[in-house]
Amino acid sequence: MLEHGLMRITSKRFWVRMPFGVEYLLHLAPVILVSIVFLFLRESVLTSRIGNKSFSEFIQVVAISVPWLTQLACMPLYASIGNKVYRHGRKIIPSALIGKIPIVFFLSILFVILLTPLLRHYLAWDDVFTRNYVISCALHILFAQLMIFAVMLKKWPIWILAWLIYSLAFIIFPKIWYLPPLLSALFILFFLLKKLTVAPKIEWESKVIGWMTRGLVTGLVLWLDKILLFVMRPTEFNSSIVFFSLIPNILVVNYFYILKSPLIEKHLTKTIEMISKGSIEEFLTLKMETYNIVRVSLINLLVINFFISGVCLVIASLIYPDQASLIHVTFLFSLILTFSIILLNVLVLVKAYWHFSVFGLTYLTIVTLLFGSSLSLISILNFLLIILIISAFILYFLTLKRWTTPHRLFFYKS
Repeated sequence: MLEHGLMRITSKRFWVRMPFGVEYLLHLAPVILVSIVFLFLRESVLTSRIGNKSFSEFIQVVAISVPWLTQLACMPLYASIGNKVYRHGRKIIPSALIGKIPIVFFLSILFVILLTPLLRHYLAWDDVFTRNYVISCALHILFAQLMIFAVMLKKWPIWILAWLIYSLAFIIFPKIWYLPPLLSALFILFFLLKKLTVAPKIEWESKVIGWMTRGLVTGLVLWLDKILLFVMRPTEFNSSIVFFSLIPNILVVNYFYILKSPLIEKHLTKTIEMISKGSIEEFLTLKMETYNIVRVSLINLLVINFFISGVCLVIASLIYPDQASLIHVTFLFSLILTFSIILLNVLVLVKAYWHFSVFGLTYLTIVTLLFGSSLSLISILNFLLIILIISAFILYFLTLKRWTTPHRLFFYKS
């Protein structure tokens, strides 16, 4: 009965093009649902122990680890399967995903295992806490990888049901921490196996390590400062302000991915196709149209970013009036970082990987050195803010320059 009901709501007749607002809310479902879950966690649960640390600390360290680890683990799958879809169509997604996950999952867990001793040393974990941390990261990585099936095929009911299962399992069985990602992963796997049309084949791609590295850098650009603050300056780590400052990033970046990125990619593809199908005049006209879409989209995203950040800043200042100076710097820092991340994503659309690598690695190096210094947190954020403002201006003009060069667009899909 349950299976029949689930299969009915995930049938082809259910799939219509959703309005932007609905799709946007579905993308935000994980943040909304997980935030609601935390409201239900009792003090007795948060103060319970996992090894030599509290359950609250376990949740925090998993919460700041999983987002960037899933970037590492999912980037190769999106890149590889995206290439296959371009050649063979969307029907290849289920078998390609099952064939790609084992190797990428193994490499991702290997990275977690290599990283964990460093965290254990700085945060003084015992064996029990360390073991649970690795298992939790592994389950969340698997859940995120399987979720690619719902994202790439836009199976939004499966997406929302998986997150509801995750949330309800957390509320009902909060101390059984492995249950939410495990049940959700099994739920997704059920539908993934149902959609198999050809037998999956496990295969290695030489680009996997490069894709994983790019995913790691992408994730760490947003999360490294939070990680280092938690690990190296735990007494200064205010989880409420840290996660509150991420709200504008989540809202704006999702807006970019859902509305602006597909629009830019659509016009980019038309521009490339025009090289071989149309006249030089038609190509130049379309190229300029694409350039204008990119320019207007970036300005639009910056304005939205300012507005959302401003609203969140006012709310945070009212909730934490004694932390006003820290909140102002943190939100301004987050605003510029969010815009820089969007610029990097727009550059990557035309394969400007060199710009991405230089900015990413330089920024991560500076962040690491600053948090390892004796400077105060406010001084570090102010210094990073100056660097980010300069970088954002450079990235903005590099982005516009890259999108005005026809021959670079020509080699986009070569």
